[in-house]
Amino acid sequence: KRNSSIYPNPNMYGMYLTVALFFSTIIYNNLCRNIHRLLYFLLIASPLLIAIILTFSRRSWVILLVGFFIYFVSQKDYRMRVLIIFSITLLALMQNADFVNIISRLSSIFDLNDNSNAFRINEFQYLYEILTSDMVNLIGGHGVGNFGPTSQYFNLSNVVLMHNYYAHLALEFGLLGLLLYLFIFGYI
Repeated sequence: KRNSSIYPNPNMYGMYLTVALFFSTIIYNNLCRNIHRLLYFLLIASPLLIAIILTFSRRSWVILLVGFFIYFVSQKDYRMRVLIIFSITLLALMQNADFVNIISRLSSIFDLNDNSNAFRINEFQYLYEILTSDMVNLIGGHGVGNFGPTSQYFNLSNVVLMHNYYAHLALEFGLLGLLLYLFIFGYI
Protein backbone atom coordinates (compact mmCIF):
# COMPACT_ATOMS: atom_id res chain seq x y z
CA LYS A 1 0.00 0.00 0.00
CA ARG A 2 1.28 3.44 -0.96
CA ASN A 3 1.69 5.91 1.89
CA SER A 4 -0.40 9.07 1.52
CA SER A 5 -0.68 10.22 5.15
CA ILE A 6 -3.43 12.87 5.42
CA TYR A 7 -3.16 13.94 1.78
CA PRO A 8 -5.68 12.94 -0.90
CA ASN A 9 -3.13 10.89 -2.82
CA PRO A 10 0.46 9.64 -2.46
CA ASN A 11 1.74 11.94 -5.23
CA MET A 12 0.68 15.05 -3.34
CA TYR A 13 2.20 13.72 -0.12
CA GLY A 14 5.44 12.84 -1.91
CA MET A 15 5.73 16.32 -3.38
CA TYR A 16 5.22 17.99 -0.01
CA LEU A 17 7.89 15.74 1.48
CA THR A 18 10.26 16.48 -1.41
CA VAL A 19 9.80 20.23 -1.01
CA ALA A 20 10.34 19.89 2.75
CA LEU A 21 13.54 17.94 2.13
CA PHE A 22 14.84 20.57 -0.30
CA PHE A 23 14.13 23.44 2.08
CA SER A 24 15.67 21.55 4.99
CA THR A 25 18.75 20.95 2.84
CA ILE A 26 19.09 24.71 2.43
CA ILE A 27 18.98 25.02 6.21
CA TYR A 28 21.54 22.20 6.42
CA ASN A 29 23.98 24.28 4.37
CA ASN A 30 23.79 27.07 6.95
CA LEU A 31 24.52 24.87 9.96
CA CYS A 32 27.95 25.50 11.43
CA ARG A 33 28.70 22.59 13.72
CA ASN A 34 29.07 19.00 12.65
CA ILE A 35 26.83 17.78 15.49
CA HIS A 36 24.00 19.94 14.13
CA ARG A 37 24.54 18.46 10.68
CA LEU A 38 24.43 14.93 12.07
CA LEU A 39 21.25 15.70 14.00
CA TYR A 40 19.72 17.21 10.86
CA PHE A 41 20.52 14.10 8.91
CA LEU A 42 19.24 11.66 11.55
CA LEU A 43 16.13 13.56 12.63
CA ILE A 44 15.01 15.35 9.46
CA ALA A 45 16.53 14.07 6.23
CA SER A 46 16.37 10.33 6.91
CA PRO A 47 12.67 10.22 7.90
CA LEU A 48 11.80 12.42 4.92
CA LEU A 49 13.72 10.14 2.55
CA ILE A 50 12.04 7.04 3.97
CA ALA A 51 8.59 8.63 3.67
CA ILE A 52 9.29 9.72 0.07
CA ILE A 53 10.32 6.17 -0.84
CA LEU A 54 7.20 4.73 0.80
CA THR A 55 4.87 6.95 -1.24
CA PHE A 56 5.94 5.04 -4.38
CA SER A 57 5.37 8.33 -6.21
CA ARG A 58 7.39 8.29 -9.42
CA ARG A 59 7.04 12.06 -9.69
CA SER A 60 8.55 12.57 -6.24
CA TRP A 61 11.41 10.18 -6.96
CA VAL A 62 12.29 11.84 -10.23
CA ILE A 63 12.07 15.36 -8.81
CA LEU A 64 14.10 14.28 -5.80
CA LEU A 65 16.86 12.87 -8.01
CA VAL A 66 16.86 15.89 -10.34
CA GLY A 67 16.81 18.30 -7.41
CA PHE A 68 19.70 16.63 -5.64
CA PHE A 69 21.63 16.44 -8.89
CA ILE A 70 21.20 20.20 -9.33
CA TYR A 71 22.09 20.72 -5.68
CA PHE A 72 25.27 18.63 -5.93
CA VAL A 73 26.36 20.32 -9.13
CA SER A 74 25.85 23.77 -7.63
CA GLN A 75 27.85 22.99 -4.48
CA LYS A 76 31.59 23.42 -4.69
CA ASP A 77 32.97 22.86 -1.21
CA TYR A 78 30.79 20.07 0.16
CA ARG A 79 29.86 18.30 -3.05
CA MET A 80 31.74 15.03 -2.61
CA ARG A 81 31.12 14.69 1.13
CA VAL A 82 27.41 15.30 0.81
CA LEU A 83 27.17 13.02 -2.21
CA ILE A 84 28.90 10.19 -0.36
CA ILE A 85 26.77 10.63 2.77
CA PHE A 86 23.58 10.77 0.70
CA SER A 87 24.53 7.69 -1.32
CA ILE A 88 25.43 5.62 1.73
CA THR A 89 22.24 6.63 3.51
CA LEU A 90 20.11 5.89 0.48
CA LEU A 91 21.69 2.46 0.12
CA ALA A 92 21.18 1.77 3.82
CA LEU A 93 17.54 2.83 3.64
CA MET A 94 16.85 0.78 0.55
CA GLN A 95 18.39 -2.50 1.68
CA ASN A 96 14.96 -3.85 2.56
CA ALA A 97 13.09 -2.09 -0.22
CA ASP A 98 10.92 -3.97 -2.67
CA PHE A 99 13.06 -3.37 -5.76
CA VAL A 100 10.76 -5.33 -8.06
CA ASN A 101 7.88 -2.99 -7.21
CA ILE A 102 10.09 0.09 -7.48
CA ILE A 103 11.48 -0.94 -10.88
CA SER A 104 8.03 -1.82 -12.20
CA ARG A 105 6.73 1.60 -11.08
CA LEU A 106 9.64 3.38 -12.76
CA SER A 107 9.31 1.35 -15.97
CA SER A 108 5.61 2.18 -16.23
CA ILE A 109 6.28 5.92 -16.57
CA PHE A 110 6.12 5.86 -20.37
CA ASP A 111 3.67 2.96 -20.74
CA LEU A 112 0.50 4.40 -22.30
CA ASN A 113 -1.44 1.25 -21.38
CA ASP A 114 -0.82 1.84 -17.68
CA ASN A 115 -4.07 2.83 -15.94
CA SER A 116 -2.39 5.71 -14.13
CA ASN A 117 -1.02 7.18 -17.37
CA ALA A 118 -4.34 6.70 -19.22
CA PHE A 119 -6.11 8.49 -16.35
CA ARG A 120 -3.71 11.43 -16.60
CA ILE A 121 -4.11 11.63 -20.37
CA ASN A 122 -7.88 11.86 -19.86
CA GLU A 123 -7.33 14.56 -17.23
CA PHE A 124 -5.28 16.66 -19.63
CA GLN A 125 -7.88 16.24 -22.39
CA TYR A 126 -10.53 17.42 -19.93
CA LEU A 127 -8.25 20.32 -18.91
CA TYR A 128 -7.85 21.33 -22.55
CA GLU A 129 -11.61 21.21 -23.15
CA ILE A 130 -12.38 23.32 -20.08
CA LEU A 131 -9.66 25.91 -20.67
CA THR A 132 -10.42 26.38 -24.36
CA SER A 133 -14.20 26.61 -23.86
CA ASP A 134 -14.13 30.24 -22.70
CA MET A 135 -11.42 32.91 -23.08
CA VAL A 136 -12.30 34.56 -19.75
CA ASN A 137 -11.83 31.27 -17.88
CA LEU A 138 -8.61 30.64 -19.79
CA ILE A 139 -7.15 33.91 -18.53
CA GLY A 140 -8.81 34.24 -15.11
CA GLY A 141 -9.73 30.68 -14.16
CA HIS A 142 -12.88 29.20 -12.66
CA GLY A 143 -12.25 30.26 -9.07
CA VAL A 144 -10.91 28.66 -5.94
CA GLY A 145 -12.66 25.46 -4.85
CA ASN A 146 -14.22 24.55 -8.19
CA PHE A 147 -11.63 21.84 -8.85
CA GLY A 148 -9.49 19.64 -6.65
CA PRO A 149 -10.13 18.16 -3.22
CA THR A 150 -12.22 21.09 -2.00
CA SER A 151 -14.66 20.75 -4.90
CA GLN A 152 -16.12 17.61 -3.37
CA TYR A 153 -17.50 19.74 -0.53
CA PHE A 154 -19.05 22.39 -2.78
CA ASN A 155 -19.80 20.77 -6.12
CA LEU A 156 -20.98 17.25 -5.39
CA SER A 157 -22.29 16.57 -8.91
CA ASN A 158 -19.04 17.24 -10.79
CA VAL A 159 -15.89 16.60 -8.72
CA VAL A 160 -12.67 16.99 -10.70
CA LEU A 161 -9.44 15.95 -9.00
CA MET A 162 -6.43 16.95 -11.07
CA HIS A 163 -3.22 15.10 -10.27
CA ASN A 164 -1.04 17.90 -11.60
CA TYR A 165 -0.53 21.04 -9.55
CA TYR A 166 0.05 23.30 -12.53
CA ALA A 167 -3.09 22.03 -14.25
CA HIS A 168 -5.01 22.56 -11.00
CA LEU A 169 -3.69 26.12 -10.73
CA ALA A 170 -4.57 26.80 -14.37
CA LEU A 171 -8.14 25.60 -13.82
CA GLU A 172 -8.75 27.59 -10.67
CA PHE A 173 -6.68 30.73 -11.35
CA GLY A 174 -6.31 30.71 -15.14
CA LEU A 175 -3.13 31.23 -17.08
CA LEU A 176 -2.63 34.61 -15.42
CA GLY A 177 -2.65 33.04 -11.95
CA LEU A 178 -0.44 30.17 -13.10
CA LEU A 179 2.13 32.58 -14.55
CA LEU A 180 2.05 34.67 -11.35
CA TYR A 181 2.60 31.52 -9.28
CA LEU A 182 5.51 30.43 -11.48
CA PHE A 183 7.03 33.90 -11.29
CA ILE A 184 6.80 34.02 -7.48
CA PHE A 185 8.05 30.45 -7.05
CA GLY A 186 10.86 31.02 -9.56
CA TYR A 187 11.87 34.25 -7.85
CA ILE A 188 12.24 32.52 -4.48
